[in-house]
Amino acid sequence: MQENVSLKPYTTFGLGGPARYFAEVSSAGQLVRVLQFAEGESLPVFVLGGGSNLLISDGGYGGLVVKISVPGFEVLERKGNLVRVLAGAGESWDGFVARCIKEDLAGLECLSGIPGTLGGAVAGSIGAYGQSVQDSVWEVRVFDRSVGKEVTLSNRECEFSYRTSRFKEESGRFVILGAVFELVSSPNPLHICGYRDNTFDVRKILMEKGRPTLEDVRKVIIEVRSRKGMVLLPEYERYRSAGSFFKGPVVSAEVRDAVERKALEMDVEKTEKLSPWWRSEKNGMAKIAPAFLLEFTPFRKGYKRGNVGVSPRHSLAVVAYEGAEAKEVFDLAKDMKGAVRDLFGISLDPEVAFLGFDREF
Repeated sequence: MQENVSLKPYTTFGLGGPARYFAEVSSAGQLVRVLQFAEGESLPVFVLGGGSNLLISDGGYGGLVVKISVPGFEVLERKGNLVRVLAGAGESWDGFVARCIKEDLAGLECLSGIPGTLGGAVAGSIGAYGQSVQDSVWEVRVFDRSVGKEVTLSNRECEFSYRTSRFKEESGRFVILGAVFELVSSPNPLHICGYRDNTFDVRKILMEKGRPTLEDVRKVIIEVRSRKGMVLLPEYERYRSAGSFFKGPVVSAEVRDAVERKALEMDVEKTEKLSPWWRSEKNGMAKIAPAFLLEFTPFRKGYKRGNVGVSPRHSLAVVAYEGAEAKEVFDLAKDMKGAVRDLFGISLDPEVAFLGFDREF
């Protein structure tokens, strides 16, 4: 147990004040002991993974921050071409994906290059380029603070949905210790990755390789993410950010049509260049790319204000430059949200979590 620990090194923003108390745990037993300490001191508790989707206030956090570093990778069961793998919540998410690919196991390769820990990926129900964590999770092993013991939750009990889960909705109750994934062995990548947007077509790129492998898929995905400045691996240019700051809003067909009319009215060429900027959802709804909406506001790629700005590579990433404070990031993101609301009548919800702020976003 440590006191007054700076949280800056524990987030991809590299911002934020100190935690009053800080502890790193690598087992359920250690977790129980630090939670008992927090209860005895009447301290609030925040569970930290890789800090890749988190903005911490300049004033820090007045409770206990518990960093989850539970390790592990184990193949549990093979049934035909289905393989179940258990991994610890503290494992690097991208490292876990790379290990699965090395074992010729498919289902997560389009999630390559995403920073953070496995536990954070599960809690945030991450998804990208046509794949989602929730599609491969078999069960999640957690410590349930409401009953004071370890329990196992099925995929259904996790209540996964777009960029959220039961772990986020019931914040503070569950601490993820590990998860079991059901993956596919020896797949045909062309049957899995069919993502396409206005800048690239995964299947087309893979077909050019003849007989692509899962490793080919990983390389393509990481290359695409690197063009957006969203790969935090050492060999790539990177920015201090949390990646995509906002979720893609799901709207009615009428709202989508209104957005299109407004965009065409403002800039026909830009609207066509950025197409397709929406995709169909259930019940006739449409999910709109928030980056498309932001490109019609002053907060376009490369925008800068003080020590913060919008990534020159992707209009959905708020970045912190040298000398930045968390308050500057918070205020800029809030202004970006307001600009989209004023222009299109759509409210953007953040993907990024906030810790220690006393203001509403």
